[in-house]
Amino acid sequence: MLRNSYFALMAVVLAYVGLIAPMNIFDEGYVIEGAARILAGQVPYRDYLLAYGPAQFYALAMLFTVSGQSLSAERVYDAAIQAAIVVVMFLTVARTTRSRVAALFASVLALVSFILTGLYGYPLLPALGLALVAASCQVNFFQKLRPAFAYLSGVFIGLAGLFRQDLGVLLVVATIAAGALLTWVLSRSDGCVVRRSLARGAGAWALGVATPVIPALAVLAILAGPVPLIDDLILYPLTGISEVRGLPLPALAPFPAAEFTDGYSFGTYMEFTLAPWVILYGSVAAFAISVAAAVRRLLVHGLVPGELAVWA
Repeated sequence: MLRNSYFALMAVVLAYVGLIAPMNIFDEGYVIEGAARILAGQVPYRDYLLAYGPAQFYALAMLFTVSGQSLSAERVYDAAIQAAIVVVMFLTVARTTRSRVAALFASVLALVSFILTGLYGYPLLPALGLALVAASCQVNFFQKLRPAFAYLSGVFIGLAGLFRQDLGVLLVVATIAAGALLTWVLSRSDGCVVRRSLARGAGAWALGVATPVIPALAVLAILAGPVPLIDDLILYPLTGISEVRGLPLPALAPFPAAEFTDGYSFGTYMEFTLAPWVILYGSVAAFAISVAAAVRRLLVHGLVPGELAVWA
């Protein structure tokens, strides 16, 4: 009951903050405008530049057909996704570390990060949520060796790639590397039966990745043409964005006095100066707490192979 109340409170806080926050004209407006163009009959990659995967824009377009085109509808959609990420973060860390403290710290950090950064409309958020669900499916697969869990993990990774293609590629590479490591570890101890189960799981996972990705890209290639699709999804993000938006890495600590003397408002300071360091060092602290809890559990109970999947 207490955990459900905590989840409900997080959802209410995120919805309230989202509804009162000012609009981000460039990033959030870019996504809303893209969805509005789809409703007007335009095709992404053919009629306008789109440097992200298509899923976020079509998801918002479908939402707008029901609710009408409004910033409030998009903010409620974002709040639901952010709340889901907080919940999945809590459950994943709790399951992996068996530590409520680590789970609470990680989920509160996610909540604070969302509030500080104001990430509304960003395709990264649903992609992140799908990545966390994919990790949970991977845990179930390595615990039970059922190909259905591997297939579902692949499906969620494929869907994440349709929201953010760069994250999708990263997830595929990370999953292959972690899967290879875990296959080597488990096959050494359990023999050929486990190797066959892992091989079937690998095939199911690859099929799962292809299930949402190939039909979506095929339809877009027909509607927009393969050349614009490749230019917008692959070539421009690799070359054009880095040339016009590349920035040096920030310092290891903020300088509040210097920022305020430059005339920044408190909100601007929080979003662009303090928030990155809160997220960076908070993430390091959350990972350290989770590792400490997992090591403590390892020393007492031993490590379950499925839990090893999350750390790998």
